[in-house]
Amino acid sequence: TGRKSADALLALNAALGTSVACRAFAGAPRSRVFSAKARALLADFGPAAVVVSASAVLSRPAARRLGGLERLKLGAPREQIFSAVDLGALRVKYRILAMVPAVFLATLFFLDQNITVRTVNSPQNKLKKGAAYHLDLAALAFITLGSSLLGLPWMC
Repeated sequence: TGRKSADALLALNAALGTSVACRAFAGAPRSRVFSAKARALLADFGPAAVVVSASAVLSRPAARRLGGLERLKLGAPREQIFSAVDLGALRVKYRILAMVPAVFLATLFFLDQNITVRTVNSPQNKLKKGAAYHLDLAALAFITLGSSLLGLPWMC
C-alpha cells in the first residue's frame, strides 16, 4: 500500500499543480504584466501548453520514480505520539542538512524578539522594565525545545 499511496500523492500533486498553472494562464487577460495581445495569446494557448508540458515532464522515468520514494521515518510511532524522539536515529547527513533551516529560524526568532523589544521600548511608550521582561523569549525557547524533542511542529 505504500507504493500505491505514494503514486496517488504524486498524481494528486501533479493534478493540482497543472490546475493552478492552467487557471493562472486562463486569467492572464486580467493581468497587467504583458501587452493585451500577449495576454490574449497566453489565455488562449497557455492552458493547453501547461497540460502538454506537464504530461511530458510527468511521463519521464525520473518523475515516475518520485512516486516510489520511501518516506523518511522520523519521530515516535503513532501510538506513542508524545514520547521523546530518538535523536540518534537520524543519519548524520540529515542532521547537518537540518542545520540550514535551523539557522534561518534562529535568526528569525532573534530578529522578531529584537524588533518587538525596540518597538515596545521606544521612548514615546514610556514603559519600564518589569520582572518578567525576558519571559516571552524564555517561553519561546522552552516551547521550541519541547516541540523539537517530542517531534511536534513548532507553534511559535
